[in-house]
Amino acid sequence: MAVYHVSTTGTKTTGASTPDDWTNANCYATIKAAMDKVETSADEVIVADGTYSQSEITTTAAIAATGTTIRVRSFSNDPDACIIQGTSATAAAINNNKSGGVALGLHFKGFTLKKSVTHTSRTVPALVFHPQAAALDCEFENCKINTVAIDIATGTSIYGFFGIGNSGHTPRTLRFRDCAIEGLTSASDGGVSFANGVAGMACEMINTTLDGITHTNKIATGYGGGIAGGCNITLTNVTIGDLTIDLSASTNAESAFSFFLASGETSVLTVNGLKVTGDAAILGGACGPVIATTFGPYTFNDIDVSGTVTSSPSAAGAPTSAGALFLANQISAQGSGANITARNCTGENGPVLYCSQGAGGVFTDFVALNCTARKEGIVYAGGWGDVTWEDFAILGCSTAYEPVEAVAGGGAIYAHNHLLSTRSKTTTIRRGQVIGCKQHLGGSAGLTLKAFHDAHSHDVVIDDLVLDSPGNDHEVWLQSAATALLNVTGQGLVLRNGNASVENRSDGPGTIALGAITEPQTLIKRGVVIGGNVLRQVVA
Repeated sequence: MAVYHVSTTGTKTTGASTPDDWTNANCYATIKAAMDKVETSADEVIVADGTYSQSEITTTAAIAATGTTIRVRSFSNDPDACIIQGTSATAAAINNNKSGGVALGLHFKGFTLKKSVTHTSRTVPALVFHPQAAALDCEFENCKINTVAIDIATGTSIYGFFGIGNSGHTPRTLRFRDCAIEGLTSASDGGVSFANGVAGMACEMINTTLDGITHTNKIATGYGGGIAGGCNITLTNVTIGDLTIDLSASTNAESAFSFFLASGETSVLTVNGLKVTGDAAILGGACGPVIATTFGPYTFNDIDVSGTVTSSPSAAGAPTSAGALFLANQISAQGSGANITARNCTGENGPVLYCSQGAGGVFTDFVALNCTARKEGIVYAGGWGDVTWEDFAILGCSTAYEPVEAVAGGGAIYAHNHLLSTRSKTTTIRRGQVIGCKQHLGGSAGLTLKAFHDAHSHDVVIDDLVLDSPGNDHEVWLQSAATALLNVTGQGLVLRNGNASVENRSDGPGTIALGAITEPQTLIKRGVVIGGNVLRQVVA
């Protein structure tokens, strides 16, 4: 193992450094110069505290053999004291551009990474670039990435702050471990705002915070997402503070995607621990989810929203914007979610959990508190994928400020099968309660079930469901066209006002069998286990 020391006053130009000797003659003056001398993954570049400013750090002249990870760490392991500062408006601060098929990895530990100028290039990321077909992983550990601005005068942003890899490149991962990413602002005519990587690439965040992240679209074109491009995304114990995506200038009907976007059919979204503690919002255009969207397999576990999550499309945007916290979209998006607590989530439809266009999943142990769907469903199962909601509580939420399809609109739980369905769909609802919710247009405050397809049925199984929202006309709304198939089987239903709170507008040949219905006035207290805790609601 060799070490290569770096200090701002170093004079060394060749060879390894003597360990623990920090004299000028034993230190390189720049991080790049020391990186160029690394030969194996066991070697280390150790950097004294200070600010290291240069247009970019490249690997062009690195002598390391293919398969080597170049490891660079600050001596103090204090990111506030050891700073890498890019000074070019058109180059990445770190550019892993070794050519000739040499695959190198990078690992930085204990630094602040920033730029002294606003980045203006749409074809080069602001901070880290992997432009070569051969490259390994790039990891930042115990780093701060802050106070970096992108302002692209004309055109879409291809990479944002990080370019992971392009089509035909070897698989690689951009990883943030124990990092704080703060104060990043970007403005462009659309494209990607944070990081771009295609199928086979990956972005991972572990014990990492994001705060003060802002993107602004300048004109009426599409926004491609924060982390996007078809790569896999893995989030483990990630905290989001303030996050704003502003699409006010956009009129494009497909102008918005979420910050975490697994956009390929084979892209995998894996979330095990995500907190939203600040105000996260996507505004204008046809905006949809703020936080996460997946077109491929997913896991969405251990979610806690204590701040706000708001999706607010403009009048110019499409009227069917979906989701706010999470959206699974298309047939390949199959997965599960568990232990979810969502407070103050607001969107057009399904602001907490939304499955659409063949997407399906099993969601357990979730709570929605004080959330708002301007149209239908705090949780929403559209399309034709099978969806299960179980062991849940939806409390104090509001729906249907705006009509849908000239009818009253749906309640807290909404499910239908689509006219484009390619198969019959099963919706399963078990061991849940909807209490104290408000439906503003006279429809159902609790459960809305619809069928639109003549050949493919919507089959619904209900087991132990309590719907108790005083001041509403209905708790259950059933609707199907004259030839559409809606089949509902239920047991253990507890409804305010009993059978009188069921509005059955199902005109098709399906079967409706809700079973015996109990009125909640006969109960004193009831509870449902949510993530190991029992939530109880006193019934008048």
